[in-house]
Amino acid sequence: MSAPRLPGCRHRGEELLPDRWVCLSDRLVVRTGLVSGETCRSRCPYVDHEPDGPARSEPHAPGLTVACDPRLVAVGVITAPRSVPTLPQTLAELRRAGFPQPVRVFAEPTAPVPDVPGVAVHRNPIRLGIWGNWAAAARRVLADTDAPFVLMCEDDVRFARCAALALQHAIDAIPHDTWGYVSLYTPRHNLRHADGGVGWRELAVGWGTWGALAWCFTRAGLAAVLNSRAAYAHASADGTDAVVSVAAKELGRKCYFHVPSLGDHTGGDNSTAGHYHAPGEALGLGFSAEYRGYLPRPEERG
Repeated sequence: MSAPRLPGCRHRGEELLPDRWVCLSDRLVVRTGLVSGETCRSRCPYVDHEPDGPARSEPHAPGLTVACDPRLVAVGVITAPRSVPTLPQTLAELRRAGFPQPVRVFAEPTAPVPDVPGVAVHRNPIRLGIWGNWAAAARRVLADTDAPFVLMCEDDVRFARCAALALQHAIDAIPHDTWGYVSLYTPRHNLRHADGGVGWRELAVGWGTWGALAWCFTRAGLAAVLNSRAAYAHASADGTDAVVSVAAKELGRKCYFHVPSLGDHTGGDNSTAGHYHAPGEALGLGFSAEYRGYLPRPEERG
């Protein structure tokens, strides 16, 4: 007899073992990071259901068809130790979101990294901290690749299924010479409401801006950020969100966020020791991993 159907929950990740699922909720933190189907069905008070029916794809989605070229974007991910590892799910999310290209993972000395095809691991000899690891990783991606765009991610993000297509649309539509960064994560903290329709929006950034979960840069823009006064003057081990945003403002470059958000924060308080994350709710009608605002052109569909 088959087990009863699992309730839909946006915090449930991959089934890593038979009837053992990754739990990404920052309220239900379990030592192994895995929960059973029975926990989801009858014991978890935090089951967070995806909307049913037509609401699964956000209303008024642009429905644009896009020809995606993965060769344009190099992907880097930074990771550090967590009580409940989130990197395996983030790597799976990148693939599910439409990023098939090689992924370079930049890991702090004791951070676990799964052995996954298409993933190259660069391990720091000493602990660099969040900002130090991000800056070193960004420089390494620029040195090791020739892609015209660089997507830098943290290890605790999940994506809408059309995230890569939405990024391609940004590459096609946003001027490159003034491009600061394009963020695949739009926290409600940055933009209080979703009025004005869906799509990419330019947003003034600086101190207090959030969003370092998944930022895409042009090569020239990323190099300029890394060589900016703001970056060289930044002495803290963290603060990536602020320092990069301040650098973009210093350089007169424009930054863009998407409504609804194309990504969501899965780390919560499950972070490196002593680092607190304030609530990072994604902006929109409720983040849905099933958002299909962008579609591949017919010749791309398998």
